Order: sequence, then structure tokens, then C-alpha cells
Amino acid sequence: DEDQFRLASLAPEPKRVSEHIPVEICTMVRDEDLFIIEWVEYHLMMGISHIHVYLHMSADNTAALLDPYTRAGLVTLRSWDFNWSSMWMRFQSHAFNDCSLRRGASGNPVWLSILDVDEFLVPGYLNTSSRESSTLEEMVMSIPQALSQIVLDIGGENVNAVKLGWLMYTSKTGEVSEHISEDQEPSHLTIDKFKWHRRELMPRHENLVGDQMNGKVLIRADMDVHVDFPGHKATIVPGGMFAGFPHVLHIAHYVGRARSYASSDSKQEAVASKRRTAIEEENPVRWKDNPLCFLSGRLEKHVCNRARSGDGFAGATNLCHSLQHFRSGRPKADGALLDVESCLNSGQDGLF
Repeated sequence: DEDQFRLASLAPEPKRVSEHIPVEICTMVRDEDLFIIEWVEYHLMMGISHIHVYLHMSADNTAALLDPYTRAGLVTLRSWDFNWSSMWMRFQSHAFNDCSLRRGASGNPVWLSILDVDEFLVPGYLNTSSRESSTLEEMVMSIPQALSQIVLDIGGENVNAVKLGWLMYTSKTGEVSEHISEDQEPSHLTIDKFKWHRRELMPRHENLVGDQMNGKVLIRADMDVHVDFPGHKATIVPGGMFAGFPHVLHIAHYVGRARSYASSDSKQEAVASKRRTAIEEENPVRWKDNPLCFLSGRLEKHVCNRARSGDGFAGATNLCHSLQHFRSGRPKADGALLDVESCLNSGQDGLF
């Protein structure tokens, strides 16, 4: 039922918040050079202060692509080369807690988001009228703004762990424009390739905190919170775990995109395949009012600005060139109106 994910009544209308605690991301990756630049640039664009990348037996070009970001102080790379086995989730949990302990040692307030590279944090709109704004930058909250709004609505400064639900995306079988293999897809952006998603969040909002297998947590690293079962739960939470409001901030989980380490583990590939099948069998939908529609154009502008910085960002340069080639003849992401009518009128009404 579509009403299951119309959750706007769960929280008041978003308010502007003047002060925000920095938000950083911890992730563990293996052979993600095809996708890492888009994922890093998207989150930096949306207000993430720093990204901690734990490299787990990567044999591709991921480290080299991220080198200019490390030199610029935007990314920290750490080797996490334990033997690849069925115990990899424990290695991942250990990596996340290592990240939390290192960041928390400074004593400075900071939120850490525990994510994989096929997961994107998606904030909501600044206000109900901002969707008719003439600039992409004015339409959507930053991630720190969104998280500050959630904390404010929940109860303020003592909140030290928030759980966010997944909206799971895949392609739709039978639609050539959406269902194209990765080596044929001209867009080169995950958020452009997969626009069809399931009809409800996973887990549902009422089950979000108690679910230990789905969704991801954000924690205050300076408040001694312990992450367990790679980012799906927190076992030591002095202030308790709270559910985030999905229309303010949720996670787009691209289960339709291949991931090298998941594919190499039969159990994980079975889980991913089951999730993709579930989406396709329940008649996936396109969210008409999706902020990602606006953000894909904004991301092109952001990536190309990085490429023009002259600081050796080869990954951003290559992505910029491929995006410009794909979008030749289409509206450019110049900060002005970017096919806003299309974003507002293509698909079903807003989910949240």
C-alpha cells in the first residue's frame, strides 16, 4: 500500500537549523574504482566533512584515484587487509569501530555515518516551497542540516545514535532506458542508472530501531557508541537509539548495482539477489518528487568544478568528461533551472 511510506506525519515540517555538528563517513571497500569517485564527490557536495576509507584487499585503482583527495585532506585511506573469508563482516565491524575510536579520541563533536559505496545519504527539501526555486543549491538540505533537524525534533544534544532506513533501488526489467548493463550504460552515474525502487522503506519506520539486519546507523564518535554487525546496529548506546525521519534523511541503497566483494561471497550475493528480485516482483515505482533527480544534475556541476581545480583529480576529470559527453545536447548543470518540471512530474507522488 502506498500509504505505508507516506510518513510526513511522523515529524513536524523541517525547520532551518543554524548550527550543525560535522558529519563524516566511514566505509570499507574492495575494488570500487568504477564507482568511488561519484560516491565520494556526491557526499562531499552534500556537506560531508571527511571520508574514512578502509581498503580491504583492493587490487584495482581505488587508492590511486583517491590519492588527490587524501592530499587535499578530504579523505583518509587505511589498509585493512585481513584474509578474505566468510568472517569479512567482523572485519568490517572492526574497521568501523576503529574509525569511531580514532575520530572520538579528539574529543570534538562529530557524527559518523556507517555506509557502503552503494549507499547514498539523501536529505529532504529545505521547505515545501523550495521545490519551485530557480537554483539547485537552494532546493535540498545538506546532510548536516538534515541530521541536525532530526536531532532537534527527537530531543536535542543528548541524542548520540540515529538509525536510517533504506529505499532500495534497482532497474526495471523491460525498460531499455533503465535496465542496461553497466558496460553499456551511458550515464556513468549510479543515481542516474537506477531510478526504480521498492514501495516502502526497509525496514519499515516502526521497525527501524529494532531491526538488526537492515538500514544503517549514524553515531556520535565522541560519545562512546559501539557499532556492531557492520553498521546495522549499535550495541553500546548511552543515550539510546532513535529512528530518523525518512522525509528529512534516508539512504538510497542501490542493490541493482554490482559490488565485487558481495559477488565473491555466495551468501552475500544470494542476499543481494533476493533483494533485487523482491523489488522487481512487487512492481517498483519512480518517486516523482525525488531530490536525487535534482542532485544528479548538481553533481555533474560539482564534479566538473573539481576537475577544473587543477589539483590532479584525474578521477573527477574522467567522470566529468564522460558526463558531458552523455549529456551533450541536454540541459547543462550550471546551477540554474535544470529540467525542474521533469523532476517534479515524472513518476509517482512524493513518498514521504
